[in-house]
Amino acid sequence: MDPSQAAPDFEQVIEAGYSAVLSAHVTLTPDLQYIRHPGGCAERGEVIAFLLRLKASY
Repeated sequence: MDPSQAAPDFEQVIEAGYSAVLSAHVTLTPDLQYIRHPGGCAERGEVIAFLLRLKASY
């Protein structure tokens, strides 16, 4: 490990998701993530990510 770089800290992830069936063929899945110290680096702060998945099958 390079002593000039900060030592790895930790990464904390909190996630909330839901799956909504809109019809017999369509599902909508929203997902919210809060990431503290992304990549294990305390200097990077925090990230909030929102994902939205739409699945259609025929």
